[in-house]
Amino acid sequence: MYVWHSWRVLVPLIIGTIGIIGVMGYETHIPKDPILQVSGIDNHSLLINYIGTVLQGLTLWCILYYLPLYGEAVHGFKPLPAGVAALPLAFAIAPSACASGIIAVVSGRYRILIWIGWAVATLGFGVLCYFNRTTKGAIWISLIAIPGLGLGALVTSIAYAIQACSESRHLATATALFSFFRAFGQSLGVAIGGVIFQNRMEANLQKYPALAPMAKKISHNAVVLVGKIQTAPASQNKDDLRQAYTDSLRAVWIFCCVCTAVGGILSLFTKEYSIDQTHDTDQGLEE
Repeated sequence: MYVWHSWRVLVPLIIGTIGIIGVMGYETHIPKDPILQVSGIDNHSLLINYIGTVLQGLTLWCILYYLPLYGEAVHGFKPLPAGVAALPLAFAIAPSACASGIIAVVSGRYRILIWIGWAVATLGFGVLCYFNRTTKGAIWISLIAIPGLGLGALVTSIAYAIQACSESRHLATATALFSFFRAFGQSLGVAIGGVIFQNRMEANLQKYPALAPMAKKISHNAVVLVGKIQTAPASQNKDDLRQAYTDSLRAVWIFCCVCTAVGGILSLFTKEYSIDQTHDTDQGLEE
């Protein structure tokens, strides 16, 4: 809606960044019993796993939000069939998370599961980058399970890693921060994905002379654009819109692929701690 150097864009970004830094600083130094006990993040492995939690939540919500739009805008699915087509992704996440948790408990090892999760997720998003306007439904519906398997494995393996890396007295706080950072990543996923899509959609529409004059107007909202594509009469412009939509989503998948690759690289620098710890906590009921 506005250019990047517009004050309408810069002011919220600056205030939001200062607000986050201010809250972290306040919670670290002032309250006796802070809500966010960031002081408990006292080793690099724990910090890396929290970063991984944000990246996992970000990429998961990105694909959950934008993948159905690919089915609707590019392949002409209605909302319900588009949701059904995305079920392989959802069905892959839950079993993968369960299997990862069971393996971690039985073997006592979680770092290898994190590495596998990031590798499979990166492979899955890499595969998504090759989707185009003519990709057959049976193919893309089957292949979307790949990133689901990787992201699902990360849900439980990172949770175990965070608990193992934390001191027993900070275990409750560490678990709460895991949920906080994952939700934080999820909110970033939709927002950042939307920004990437909008910018690429406007740029891609400039390639088509008939669509270039309206590029700025119709690229603002990925969801609204779906309806415009579906109701447009069959023509070259409609095909060009679908191609531009596919190319714009590809930029989102590339971003997710980079995020999962970064998460995987960072995870190589973590240490593996024992998940068998004596429970020692400051929390309890006051008599």
